[in-house]
Amino acid sequence: MPEESWNHDDTIKFKVMVEDIESTYDLHLDINHEDYYPYQNLYLKIITAFPGGKRTQEQISIELAEKSGKWSGKCRRGQCRIKVYLLESFYFPEKGEYKFIIAQHTRKEELEGINQMGLSLFKRN
Repeated sequence: MPEESWNHDDTIKFKVMVEDIESTYDLHLDINHEDYYPYQNLYLKIITAFPGGKRTQEQISIELAEKSGKWSGKCRRGQCRIKVYLLESFYFPEKGEYKFIIAQHTRKEELEGINQMGLSLFKRN
């Protein structure tokens, strides 16, 4: 993540090589944020680039805090971490390299308080 703030133009890119298209997978997003993050949720744009050239785009809202203001993830020493389940029990349609591109999609040009993101892919069977 950028050090000071996350600009609309800054993207986070993850690449995954998929050889097994018979198995099912789970896809999780891990987000670390400061406890001073000023919003209840985080809006993201996620672009998936398939090996054959097809691209899909989805906008999602991730609830980082409950309506009461309590953070949804685990917090320690000013840092909070939350795991978000993006897809569960899905198949990849084709073999090859997939790219997941994530951009912040909030009303602010510069977003502060998001420190780190990680994408986890788990084979279910």
